[in-house]
Amino acid sequence: MGGEVAQIVATRRPEGLAGLVLVAPAPPTPMPIAEAQRAAMLESYGTREGVQQALSVLAGGQLSPELREQVIEDTLRGALAAKRAWTERNMIEDVSAGLAAVTVPVAVIIGDRDQVEREAALRQVFARFLPHANFHILIGIGHLSPLEAPDALADTCRGFLDEL
Repeated sequence: MGGEVAQIVATRRPEGLAGLVLVAPAPPTPMPIAEAQRAAMLESYGTREGVQQALSVLAGGQLSPELREQVIEDTLRGALAAKRAWTERNMIEDVSAGLAAVTVPVAVIIGDRDQVEREAALRQVFARFLPHANFHILIGIGHLSPLEAPDALADTCRGFLDEL
């Protein structure tokens, strides 16, 4: 959800903003997910079995047992209101207003196995709003790049910052 927040902040063009890094970001336009599917997602966030099923979609490969357990516990502890806000409102909200005016360099970092935010779909939508965005693809990685490939993600971010 940080990708949408970063996009909203960038539209305000705060002084000192030198660049924008979006990691496996939600698109700025509403996600085409049916209400029934969003309700099922919300329900899955409430049970251990549901989170384990979600992990089979989110991770590009197998997480270590320790990381799997961390994700499960963190998800189950998460505030229901936040989970409900994401599935019932935020994922279908349009935050694209003003995004085309963002002129700072933009890096979009995604995994080639990301089944949530797919590269082709993100390229299409960001071509409309941030045509100067550069895509960086992490090979063998799904939606959880900070857990799946923290060093590769950090290296990509570091490279982007060095170019600024």
